[in-house]
Amino acid sequence: MHGINTEYANQTALKIQEAVTQCLHNNLTSCIQAVQNSHLTFARQNYVSNPDSISSASKFIDTLAQSSLSEKLDNLDAYENGKLFKNTIGMLALQKDSFAETEKRKINNLTKFISQHPEKVNDQKTWNKLIPFLQQYGKSVVEKLSANIVDSSIDAWCHHHPDCSREQAMNDLGKVFKPDIRACFNLLDEIVEDIARLSKNNGTGMLQDMRRLNAALSAIPATLNTHKASKAEPPLAQMPSPLGPREIITYRQMTLPKVFLSAL
Repeated sequence: MHGINTEYANQTALKIQEAVTQCLHNNLTSCIQAVQNSHLTFARQNYVSNPDSISSASKFIDTLAQSSLSEKLDNLDAYENGKLFKNTIGMLALQKDSFAETEKRKINNLTKFISQHPEKVNDQKTWNKLIPFLQQYGKSVVEKLSANIVDSSIDAWCHHHPDCSREQAMNDLGKVFKPDIRACFNLLDEIVEDIARLSKNNGTGMLQDMRRLNAALSAIPATLNTHKASKAEPPLAQMPSPLGPREIITYRQMTLPKVFLSAL
């Protein structure tokens, strides 16, 4: 009888351990995603029900931005730029299917590093590392986020105006939104262009631009016209969930009255 090949046994044990670790990680990621999806659905329903509430709108936008995070980063909340970092990483995660393998590794490594060293969230070097990602994917991220905020705002209007169908609202968005929405879109375009011009080591500029970007996105709900309804409102359960299969419009595709909107 031959003796046991120790090297082979060690390699096999290592492979089994790696497989188990990966399985646990995948299950944890799935659990985190399921919880985030539940939080997003609740935050969206709360916004649709209370679109005039600043806190409801803010919570919805933060939850939307963070809906694709692969790790919980709750330990960042105690730091000045913690929520902004979570929003930024979450926004980029919306484009993760477009990432090259090297980009996925860089984002994952940065996320894990910050989760272990949350104090580094205020470090300029941390934000330096995000510049190339936002220069590459910023435009797509902004369009996706703003489109979902606009889409949910339209649903909020329809929820509080049961006599107005979604199709009717889509055909008369000037009734749904105030002219101020154009300023939000112009600012979003301006911020994307400013990010594109950042030098690779201007983490401070990146941080400032992300603050402006979050403010511009948060301003969109404020452009929703008064929504008070005279009849009973429909149940929120009928509202579709965000980022779902329904096709939505980006702000470049919106058809609004030319009296206050230039061509998109």
